[in-house]
Amino acid sequence: MEPLHVIGSHRALVTVLDEPARWDETLMAAEKALAKDWRRPEEDEAWAHLQ
Repeated sequence: MEPLHVIGSHRALVTVLDEPARWDETLMAAEKALAKDWRRPEEDEAWAHLQ
């Protein structure tokens, strides 16, 4: 999976895979590591306009 930057109106095709999502220890560890950045005051300011 890679980031997708779209400008303007577009159509989308979504693929649903016939397998369960894998929320293993690696994903949980990544969330903990990213949480440090998410909880910074700068992040609150950056997203304040969406509240």
